[in-house]
Amino acid sequence: MNLKIYKNELRKKILIERDKLTEEEIIFKSSMIKDNLWKISEFTLAKNIFLFVNFRSEVRTIPIIERCFEEEKKVILPLTDVENKRLLLYYVENLKGLKEGAYGILEPSPEIHKSANVKDIDCAIVPGSAFDESGGRMGYGGGFYDRLLPDLRPEVKKIGIAFELQIIEKVPLGYYDQKMDIIVTEKRIIRIKNA
Repeated sequence: MNLKIYKNELRKKILIERDKLTEEEIIFKSSMIKDNLWKISEFTLAKNIFLFVNFRSEVRTIPIIERCFEEEKKVILPLTDVENKRLLLYYVENLKGLKEGAYGILEPSPEIHKSANVKDIDCAIVPGSAFDESGGRMGYGGGFYDRLLPDLRPEVKKIGIAFELQIIEKVPLGYYDQKMDIIVTEKRIIRIKNA
């Protein structure tokens, strides 16, 4: 079986499991993930945080974004440029100016928000469909994050956030797949050795 087909089937299986979580479970587990995030010095000391707005049954990131605002961190959110298969970055000062983007995900409005550069990012919080304990990440199949993450400054930590049920034994990695430095679930903080 080729890698793409295998990844698609594995992704589907994990997302079916994630979709079984109730709204209460998602909110509760997301709150624990948020608490764990604030135990990571590379995150708490960072000024410019790259985040994403949750979609479907993903970890709820709005409370994380709101706490970043409270702590006067600058929040950078992505806008999906589907045509060029890349993420455009914008500083967001509040959640009011977000609008539904290409996949129904709330995104910054270029007319309202100031554009950001990938080199501005001090810490990157990354979504995914699955992760493993060696830092492997499987996205959603578009490759948007795998194109963006290599352009971060070398010292910037890439932190994957997910529910424990999304941690699998081995993520099948392709040549362009980017690995995480840290993975945070509701149960633990996984620091990748040699990351």
